[in-house]
Amino acid sequence: MKRAAARDILGGRYRVRPVRREDEARYLRYRLENEDVFRPFEPRHPPGYYSVEQMHTFMEEVLLDGETDRRYGFVITDDQEIIGHVNLNNVVRGAFQNAHIGYATAARHWGRGIMTAAVSAVVEAAFSELDLHRIEAAVLPDNAPSIAIIRRNDFQEVGLARSYLAIDGVWRDHRIFARTHPGRLVP
Repeated sequence: MKRAAARDILGGRYRVRPVRREDEARYLRYRLENEDVFRPFEPRHPPGYYSVEQMHTFMEEVLLDGETDRRYGFVITDDQEIIGHVNLNNVVRGAFQNAHIGYATAARHWGRGIMTAAVSAVVEAAFSELDLHRIEAAVLPDNAPSIAIIRRNDFQEVGLARSYLAIDGVWRDHRIFARTHPGRLVP
């Protein structure tokens, strides 16, 4: 099982670390507080998604996926509060060595550089500790803040994917960005 270490960011004020079982209640609170803000950027969630039971199931799935090298979940903390998350989803090994990155921060923490630093820390972990070669990001074309975060982290645009993901109940185009590890040797 591969595991990424926690990292302090922005002078140690914030921390990015792998998700843990004991994060369930705090993660649910973070998601509930930002449900309306996140909705336009996410797939529709099933009924009961924001329940204690569903959060327990979700956390168990993320932890199992990390143990089986399919997905890695990270949280961003400010003291003991969860203020954001970064995920490496759809990990593919073999000749690809790729994952898709997704992220969000609590609205009250926008504009502070937190997510730029968190994405940087997770990409560093993906390359140095998880042995990935390529990270891909799919961003809604009108999400300028997310595009800025990706560009500040040296992702290069590779194209436009039409009707790529069902976001808030509508098939939406996404701009695709990727970053590769420059020194990664072929397995």
